[in-house]
Amino acid sequence: MKVVLLQEVAKVGHRHDVKNVADGFALNFLIPQGLAETATEKAVKRVEKIK
Repeated sequence: MKVVLLQEVAKVGHRHDVKNVADGFALNFLIPQGLAETATEKAVKRVEKIK
């Protein structure tokens, strides 16, 4: 599952990175903790502007 990181996550990546992670890791940890969001087209475009 592709996600956009909202904060730095150890051994995964830095803020505003678009990463491919395991579905369970994204759905059970990253997204509920507010560390990432699903990499929708809109979210990826927003991150590209910031970088």
